[in-house]
Amino acid sequence: MKTAIDDLSDPLQRAALLLLRWSGARRDEIRRLTWDCLDTYPGGHPRLRSPVGKGHSERIVPLHPDAAAALEHAIGLARAQRSITRIDEVTGRRVDYVFVRRGKLLSVTTLFDEAFRTVCGATGLVDDRGSPTVSAHRLRHTRGTQLAEGGARIQTIMAILGHLSATMSMIYSRISDPEIRRQYETALAEG
Repeated sequence: MKTAIDDLSDPLQRAALLLLRWSGARRDEIRRLTWDCLDTYPGGHPRLRSPVGKGHSERIVPLHPDAAAALEHAIGLARAQRSITRIDEVTGRRVDYVFVRRGKLLSVTTLFDEAFRTVCGATGLVDDRGSPTVSAHRLRHTRGTQLAEGGARIQTIMAILGHLSATMSMIYSRISDPEIRRQYETALAEG
């Protein structure tokens, strides 16, 4: 899937899918990213500041260098457009969005759905009618699952995915490792 995403001709769609894959952010959170959303930890590793979303809070998460490079390019394209500052519909603050074209914030359909259909077609993840057999949301799920299977604490998964409850992170990431599940259930019983 990575090669198919890299082969997308639209740099904004490519950046959006890489962010979806590597950040764990929701589609609307990515869509509403602003010019100042990318920086680095003191050691130099890229990090993403995700806007207020479903969890009603901003969060900062580590970001894979490939996603950071694609986002940096997208930010450069947005700045070059010199689009006007907009009022964010969720926060009410004036912002400069990254994912704009001809001064308009791109829709979820344009930014994700069309691109994901193309990627699924290129990788054979389509049914006999040519419809994707997985959704773009699966990339967020994959991030949570990788964190869980890599041994991340439930609090880390909650922070990355922006969940308000441990139960949500547990269900969302579908933790299958019996030891992680046992530790989680023990912690809940003691809490």
